[in-house]
Amino acid sequence: MGGEAEDIMASFAFSEVGDAKKYDMVRGKFDSHFVAKKNVIYERAKFNQRVQRQDEPVENFITALHCLASVNMAR
Repeated sequence: MGGEAEDIMASFAFSEVGDAKKYDMVRGKFDSHFVAKKNVIYERAKFNQRVQRQDEPVENFITALHCLASVNMAR
């Protein structure tokens, strides 16, 4: 991955000495480093502003609300 990845890995804090050599531990640290954090306020605002459109069936509206709610809950 290069020198930049080595610098990032050097900044990770592992709970045990051998964890830096375990693939799952290192990958988890990189995943948490690079995955963008969700803006909870923005996601909630999108959920609260969602209204049923004039020609939209109720089933589609409820499905859309469930999708927006699952995005808010997955944090």
